[in-house]
Amino acid sequence: AFYRAYPGVTQAQVVNDAAVHDGIRAFLDAHRDELIGLAPVEVHARIRAHLRELARHRGLDITPQGDGEAAIALRKVGVYVAVAVALVLALALLPVTAPLFAWAYVTMRRKEQTDVPARYPHPVRDLDGLRADEDHVIQNQLTHVVDVKPGRFRLGLLRVVLFAIDVLARVWFVRGDLGGIVTIHFARWVVLPDRRPGIATPRHRLLFFSNYDGSWEAYLGEFIDRASGGLTAVWSNTDGFPRTTKLKEQGADDEETFKNWTRDHQIPTQVWWSGVPTATVQNVRNDVWIRRRLDRPMTEPELDQWLSQL
Repeated sequence: AFYRAYPGVTQAQVVNDAAVHDGIRAFLDAHRDELIGLAPVEVHARIRAHLRELARHRGLDITPQGDGEAAIALRKVGVYVAVAVALVLALALLPVTAPLFAWAYVTMRRKEQTDVPARYPHPVRDLDGLRADEDHVIQNQLTHVVDVKPGRFRLGLLRVVLFAIDVLARVWFVRGDLGGIVTIHFARWVVLPDRRPGIATPRHRLLFFSNYDGSWEAYLGEFIDRASGGLTAVWSNTDGFPRTTKLKEQGADDEETFKNWTRDHQIPTQVWWSGVPTATVQNVRNDVWIRRRLDRPMTEPELDQWLSQL
């Protein structure tokens, strides 16, 4: 599964759009008195005229741009069609699919009842010195590796959950918001299969790495508060995760245990680079949004919203 907060936006575009936003704000500050009282459409026109001049001198790109809404809508239609076809097939094969789903649910619940979660009788600790690599700029990084619970069932269930997250991340969560979390620049989940020959019980692993805004504590707190269900659905299939029921209930809601478990399986990030280390997700999304509407016809309410974002 793969998530990007601003898909299709290059590092050069992020830097350019931030400079455009800065140029607009500098113009507004310098001409505040003469702009007060003007209609929004006139303010917008003067901003555009100023930026055309600025673009010639500083090499800023202010050419009109689309926002990709048509492509996003098309992808959503494709998903809806695929889901509809899958439902029709499932209903047509109900004598087969109903027992299969019932077996899967019963098997999952039985495994949940016999799982052994890790226990941590102490507060969250930083035994590997991971905090030394955190909080140097606005963004932070996290690399996490944990064993998948043994058996084909858990591995298969994990792959299904990751497939669903990948679809959601590529089709729905495309505006800097992953299930309500607005601080994640990038996230990826990768199953590392154990291909060693002659191993009776393969030791598959789940690798997760992410770039995010703010502190580690705040990041995990947002995961718990806003996306606990999805979080639990993924990692309940891995060793030591807090007690879970019905795939996505409880689990990460046990905040102290979850944070201990996360630190316990977190490893130092060996390579990490950010093209915009001083920008938050919301900074980037706001700059891109303002830039894309610079040369677009807008209604008066849309102009009011655009100006308020400045």
